[in-house]
Order: sequence, then structure tokens, then C-alpha cells
Amino acid sequence: MTVFLQSIPILTATADILIKQSVERNLGESDEKEIMGGRVILRKVYNEGFAFNILEKRPKIVTGVSCAVGAAVFLYGQFLMTQKKRVLEKTGIMLASGGAWSNFFDRAVRGRVVDYLAVKTKWKKAQAVTFNIGDLCIFAGALSVLAGRLLYKRKKR
Repeated sequence: MTVFLQSIPILTATADILIKQSVERNLGESDEKEIMGGRVILRKVYNEGFAFNILEKRPKIVTGVSCAVGAAVFLYGQFLMTQKKRVLEKTGIMLASGGAWSNFFDRAVRGRVVDYLAVKTKWKKAQAVTFNIGDLCIFAGALSVLAGRLLYKRKKR
């Protein structure tokens, strides 16, 4: 089980990086393609800051913080791997780690993160939000870690 869990960051980061490369090659910045029965929009958007381009004018700070947070997530993941059970937390931290690696790779190599997914909705502001699989992994991972921590604390009582 540990080997499988430890492969999650490599698999998720690799998949996201490969998809980003494909998006870079095959989509123009104004192109949009509907996929998954029209429920998801594929587009190319560059993000030079954190989520929603926060601190986009401070790329060194963004890259430094991304690196530090990614390292902290990785170290916490290594600590968790030494613990018995706690599978939900371990899975979550590995997902978050893969997403962090992928986005850090983009910042280090491209100087910006490539986002490419949007959800089609009648709310135009929500539909304008574009993200990538790495972002989804960070979000799902954070929720899994939180849920796992809550369950772990509850069982300890």
C-alpha cells in the first residue's frame, strides 16, 4: 500500500505536465473546445501568480512560496508514511504533493502555470475560472487530509 501511495505524486504530476505540454502545442490562447459532453471546456490560460493571479507581479515570491510549501507538504507526507493506518490523510497528502510538484515545475520551467480546464455553467464568472489537474489534486488532497485528520482525532478519543 505504501508503494502505491508514494507513486501518486509521480503519476499525477507526470499526467498534468504531459497534458499541459499538449495544451501548449495544440491550443491557441483564444481557442476553446468543449469536452465531456459539453460540460467541461478545454482552453489555455497562463497564471503567473497564485490562484486567480494573486501576486502575479511578484513571480520570485510566488515561486519561492510554492517551493517552500511544496517542500513542507512533501516532508509531512514522509512523516505520515511512518504512521500506521491514516490512509485517507496519506492519500490526500500524496495528491496535494503531486499537484504542487506539477505547478512548481511549470513555474520553474515556464515561469507561469498553464491552466486548461473550466466547468461549463450558466454563471459566466464561474465559467471563467480555469484550472488544471494539479490544482484539482491540491484541492482534493487538502480535503482528504482534513477529513482524515478529523477522523483520526475522533478515533483517538
